[in-house]
Amino acid sequence: MAKMKAYASFDDYLEDQSVKNKEIIHALRRFVKRAEPGLREAVKWGQGCWIGTNGPVVYVHSETGYVQFGFFNGASLRDPKQLLEGKGSYVRHIKVHDASGIDRRAFAALLKEAAGSRSTRSGLRTQGSANPPGWPRLLWRHSSRASHRTVLSANCRFCMPGTE
Repeated sequence: MAKMKAYASFDDYLEDQSVKNKEIIHALRRFVKRAEPGLREAVKWGQGCWIGTNGPVVYVHSETGYVQFGFFNGASLRDPKQLLEGKGSYVRHIKVHDASGIDRRAFAALLKEAAGSRSTRSGLRTQGSANPPGWPRLLWRHSSRASHRTVLSANCRFCMPGTE
C-alpha cells in the first residue's frame, strides 16, 4: 500500500495540487470560511480538512479532473438536491469539477447541518440513535477495516481536535 503523503499545513497541501484543483479548493476554502467560520483548517489522512470542536466535519480530496468535497457524517445529512455520492456507512462527497459548480445555498445547508451534528464528545459519529438504557453507544472509529466499530474510548488520535 502506498504511504500517505504528509503535509505540514493546509497551504502545503494546496500547493501540491494541480492548477485546476487548486482553483476549486481555493473556492471551497473561501466558501467554508464564510459559511462556517468556526471550523479550523487541518490536514488529516493526507487531505485538507475542516475540524469543528467535536472533530472532523468536511474534507477536500483531489482527483484527476475534480475535487471531492466530502462530509465525514454525510450519510446522515438531509440532501434534498441529491448532491451527495457514496455508499459507505458514513462518508459522502460531492464531486466538484469547476469552481463555478459550487451550489452555495445547497453546500451551505449541508455544511451547517454537518457542523452542527457532530455532537458526541469525541467527535465520532454514533451508530444508531437509540440504545437500551445503560448500554454504551457504539461509535465508529478509524481502522484499517472499514466495518470496525468500538465502544467510545477516551481519545481517538485520528479524530480528536488538536491531534494532527
